[in-house]
Amino acid sequence: MSDASMRSPSVSSEAPHLWDSPTGRSIVNRVVQERTSWEKLRPGQEEPILRILDGKPTVVCTATSSGKSALFTVPIMVQQEISKAPEDFPEMRGVRPKAVGIVITPTKGLARNIADSLCKQGVRALAYDRETIAHAARERIDLTSLISSCEHYDVICVDPEHLGSKDWIKILESPIFCANLSFVCVGHGWRWVMAGAEAWACPVQ
Repeated sequence: MSDASMRSPSVSSEAPHLWDSPTGRSIVNRVVQERTSWEKLRPGQEEPILRILDGKPTVVCTATSSGKSALFTVPIMVQQEISKAPEDFPEMRGVRPKAVGIVITPTKGLARNIADSLCKQGVRALAYDRETIAHAARERIDLTSLISSCEHYDVICVDPEHLGSKDWIKILESPIFCANLSFVCVGHGWRWVMAGAEAWACPVQ
């Protein structure tokens, strides 16, 4: 992304803007145009994305194949782009240098479908399931440390059973992971509930 296309006007030391503002909308839509194959966001996508970036709880009721993957990809992409040159966007708040999201799904199949869709959009996604865990064990990969570092995965899709495991408790107690947690999403079918990190009760102070 070019500096010229993403640079915002210089501002004074005022309080940071909300994403749900003309400035925030402009930045989000520029990122979408430059990093995705979409010309623009749909009305049902833009508002939830702005709320997620602002850390607000969000309920989305949507049909299958209605483009809800944008809600998982765009908040990550926006923060990645701004993190490349944060001094150019002093007015925006809540930007995490290693932004990561959690998508809690009821089935392994759904987790893998979402992860595959996100990877096609250029977001590093992981389906955290028995197969993934078994593969990591065979290859002697410390999956818990990889996730906690926020260096290897942007979005992790996980089921409730594994979310309550000792490894995930360790992940959620990681200061680095909590500092970069951008959103948590719980969903199934047509109803998805998302919360920005400010609404997520992370155990680390």
